[in-house]
Amino acid sequence: MKYFLLTILLPIFWVSCNTSKNLEAAETTQTGIGVSQDTLRFRQPDGSYISILGIGNMFESYQETLDGYSITTNEKGFYYIAKHNANGDLVPSNIKAYDPEERPSKINRKLKKYPKHLRYKGKKKKEIDDKKKKFNSDLEDSKQINNNYNKE
Repeated sequence: MKYFLLTILLPIFWVSCNTSKNLEAAETTQTGIGVSQDTLRFRQPDGSYISILGIGNMFESYQETLDGYSITTNEKGFYYIAKHNANGDLVPSNIKAYDPEERPSKINRKLKKYPKHLRYKGKKKKEIDDKKKKFNSDLEDSKQINNNYNKE
């Protein structure tokens, strides 16, 4: 029964992902699932606002300022410029994130030392890659099961 459900649900999921209205604008990952990019405006705990570009897919997602600095939230819910920790995770630095046009010049000078478009690396990246491989393997298994079912 489990395999039968997989053979029914996975193709439906696959078709729905690949026929979305935004597919033409989406990049494609190794698995063929589209990558989403959306800009949203968030309220910081102090009442200020920040525009955030969200980038991601079902395996990994990132948030950036409109000019490309990776960001993440701290324990109080404020968005801060991201940096890598020892495991390759993105963690908050000590620089609060602002929209580019509202960013103080002092912060702009500090940001010159920070790379843009950070992505997971090291141990964290391996965890994500392992999830992708498992998904692809499960997808291939379901295709094989579906082929065997259709032969009967």
